[in-house]
Amino acid sequence: MSTTSKNRDEVAGPMRWEWPQRLFDGHRTTPHFGQISLWVLLITCAYQLRSFHGGFPASERGVPVSVFGLVAPEWLLTNAALLQALKYIYFFSGIAWAARLFPKIMPWICTLAFCLACSMYWESLEWFRHKHVAPAWLLAIYSCWYLFEADSIAKRKGFWSRRLFPT
Repeated sequence: MSTTSKNRDEVAGPMRWEWPQRLFDGHRTTPHFGQISLWVLLITCAYQLRSFHGGFPASERGVPVSVFGLVAPEWLLTNAALLQALKYIYFFSGIAWAARLFPKIMPWICTLAFCLACSMYWESLEWFRHKHVAPAWLLAIYSCWYLFEADSIAKRKGFWSRRLFPT
C-alpha cells in the first residue's frame, strides 16, 4: 500500500465508501463493476425507449422482423396504449432491478418489456434499426447473471466482495 492511499484511508476514516475505490483501482472483476455497468445499460435502454412515440407511422408495415411480429395480431402491434404501458413497465422494473429488489423476477420483466416495446416499434416501421439489438442481448445476459446469483444477491453476504471470475 502506498503512502498516498494510506493517508487517504486515514482521512476518510470509518465512513469511507470502499467499493468505488476498489472499482477504479484495477479491480474490475468484482460484481460492483457489473452493477455500475448494469445501471449504465438501464439508463441507455430508457433513453432509447423515450424515442418510441405512441403514434405509429401511417406507412404500410413491411415483413415481420421479430417473433412477436409473427405471432401477434395487427391490432396488438399498433396499440399505442400497450406500447406506453410497456415503457412504464420497463421504467419501474428497471428501477426495482437497479435497487436489487426481487432479483429473480425483476430483471426478466424489465428485459421482456424492453424487447416487446422494441418489437412493437420495429414492426410499425418500414425500416429496421439495429441499435436496439445489442442492449436487448445485454439485458438478457445481465438477467441470467441475476437469476443465477439471486440467492447470493438477496442475502447480501459474500456476493459483493468476491470476484466474478479468477484473474
